[in-house]
Amino acid sequence: MMWRRALTALALAGAMLAGAGSDTARAHGLPGSVLTLQQAENRLELVIELPLEDLIIAEQKLAPLAEAEPGAPLPSQQASAIAAYFADHLALGQDACPAALTLTEARLRAAQDHHRGRYMLVIARFAVAPADTAPLWPLELRYDAVMHEVRSHRAMVYWRASDGAAQGLADFGYHTALRGPLVLQRD
Repeated sequence: MMWRRALTALALAGAMLAGAGSDTARAHGLPGSVLTLQQAENRLELVIELPLEDLIIAEQKLAPLAEAEPGAPLPSQQASAIAAYFADHLALGQDACPAALTLTEARLRAAQDHHRGRYMLVIARFAVAPADTAPLWPLELRYDAVMHEVRSHRAMVYWRASDGAAQGLADFGYHTALRGPLVLQRD
């Protein structure tokens, strides 16, 4: 009887040690999406940052992005694929009238999280039409990128003032995104 307990304890300890170095199970998910609105020169700009790994889970057609080098702008074919994905999962406008969003830049950037370690961020920069005026508030945002596949994914939305200060506008997840456009209002 005593030897069975010892063997059980030894087997349990071995299983725990074997799993300790494994990269297959993680306790913490990747960070969510960060959307930053800002006035850039004479236009409104929207910058979206989200983990590449989650984006590939949501859209398998974007898997070739995993081979891209971080830092440099992505080739036009990959940037077009990102723009097409966001065309289905992003809208920004007023009074139920979405503005035209034009992808002006897409790149990857290496990032690190103290829970998950190193990963890649996709950074997509959009010009929001009309380009000649400051945004009128409130703005309506529809965003369900990644959330439609990774239900724990969250999005944070910020307004970045010309002095660099960021004001939080929204923090939401999948169920909020399902309800329809989020109304963004600056203080």
